[in-house]
Amino acid sequence: MTLVALHVPAQGRQEALVEITRADALEVVEVMAPFQHGCVPLGKDGALVLVHRDRFIRPLRPDVFDAELELWQAADGGARWRKVAVTPTSGDADGAIARDGDLLAVCWTASNGNGWTDAWFQRFDPARESWIGEPERLTDSTGVKDQFVCSDLARAGDGSLVAVIGCHRAPPAQARNSVWSTGVRILPQGRGAWTAIAQVNEDGYGVCGNALARGDVVDVTFRALPFDAVHGLRRIDAAQGRLADSSAPITPSDPGEDDAVANVGILCGDDVGRRTLLFLRGNHRTGKGRLSVALDRGDGAFAVRDLADDPALCSGDETNTTFTLARGPGNLVYACFAKVSDKCPELWQATIADGEIVQPARVVARGAAYWFAGLNGMREPSASSTLRAVAVSRAEAEPGGVVRAFGAWPIRNVALR
Repeated sequence: MTLVALHVPAQGRQEALVEITRADALEVVEVMAPFQHGCVPLGKDGALVLVHRDRFIRPLRPDVFDAELELWQAADGGARWRKVAVTPTSGDADGAIARDGDLLAVCWTASNGNGWTDAWFQRFDPARESWIGEPERLTDSTGVKDQFVCSDLARAGDGSLVAVIGCHRAPPAQARNSVWSTGVRILPQGRGAWTAIAQVNEDGYGVCGNALARGDVVDVTFRALPFDAVHGLRRIDAAQGRLADSSAPITPSDPGEDDAVANVGILCGDDVGRRTLLFLRGNHRTGKGRLSVALDRGDGAFAVRDLADDPALCSGDETNTTFTLARGPGNLVYACFAKVSDKCPELWQATIADGEIVQPARVVARGAAYWFAGLNGMREPSASSTLRAVAVSRAEAEPGGVVRAFGAWPIRNVALR
């Protein structure tokens, strides 16, 4: 376990990086994508984090021998971590988790003996450290160009679940289907079966779908393709098990040449009902890249503000891993990111409150080049946590990767008011 101390904020908690796990020889570890809920608070002083691990037979790593999606739990307020479960399928990839009462809802991607992937679902009991029932396959893939993945998972206030699913084919919905769309399946509270998959993007493209639960409503955002791309928004009535009417996109539908977006847009809420979207703007060539936030004005519209320059970032079909959002207490949201232009040696953090940037970006942790090559934020809607993000290192001295958590220790979780 590695503890890299920084400074001690109010309440006597120490901001630091804590090691969760690292790759052994012939292994590679990874955190979840920034748009997936890859970590959740547990109790008053704990947390659960998803980690993906590939194993190889030979050092040259031509083929993956085994792939597992692991669940790691914090102990002693986050000072120590231990593996408590592995998803019960084979060929696991990434996934998402959501608190489900005293249980954990888990959605993940796995091939399970096939040459293509499906989205799977199962509940996990953290108290007993055991899976409940059998894994349920949520999709029906048939081949390499007809497969599905878990994009995200959310639990609405009434207990309904929304699984966000990405595809490599046209999902069975409306006439304007296309590959690389975002769909949802809903498990309304009290019902025993998931609804049929429904496409949320109405334009011919939709990727990196992620969800934000706000009461009984779940917002799903995704990159869509009218003009030069927008981050679209669709509301899900989880209790009724249906999609609501179309919403206006979060980002402007007519971006300028240097204001085009890429695939990843991450949506996060706060205790007072506001929403923040973190995304990049730039050109299809390097030099104009910067991180931006779309801030909920409270009237259903969003105001876009630049957050930090990162000239190496490009717009277009790019799926970035170096920025994420974390839910803070009350009305606070944290934007956490590394700069690709600098080779990701530092973790930056900016603070957002009531739809405004109230603390500009500052460096909160430092390491070697590519220490912060992949980030995943603590966006659980029902509670805030002093654990803000998990990061995977791709530093030269750590070739298989090291997964670390950043936050203020020991962990303190605060339930939504």
